[in-house]
Amino acid sequence: EEYHTKGKPREVTELFTTIDKFCRDLDPPAIKKEYRKLYIRYLHNKTGFCSVRVQKSSLRIWLKLKYSRLENPPNYVRDVSNIGHWGVGDVELAIDSLEKLPAAKSLIRQSFEENR
Repeated sequence: EEYHTKGKPREVTELFTTIDKFCRDLDPPAIKKEYRKLYIRYLHNKTGFCSVRVQKSSLRIWLKLKYSRLENPPNYVRDVSNIGHWGVGDVELAIDSLEKLPAAKSLIRQSFEENR
């Protein structure tokens, strides 16, 4: 984990810590965390539902959801179904502040529920 957070600003590592705890708490005995070279992947019973990349000023989160099925997504959520990207799924979130966490958590929970 240090590989992904080393040298990053405190605010970004705090955002990551919050998202990390949220993902693991969705189903503690069944959630597995895998460290990849460029991101961290969260799996539930071997099915990925969330991937997080820790960047210098924000987190990039990819969710295994169909963008077309989202109702009124915030402006920091985008469709990456036709764009090359790391992680799992067709939805990307750019999280750079605590204010964006409630909506991000809601979408992460939705991805978790749809892929369990």
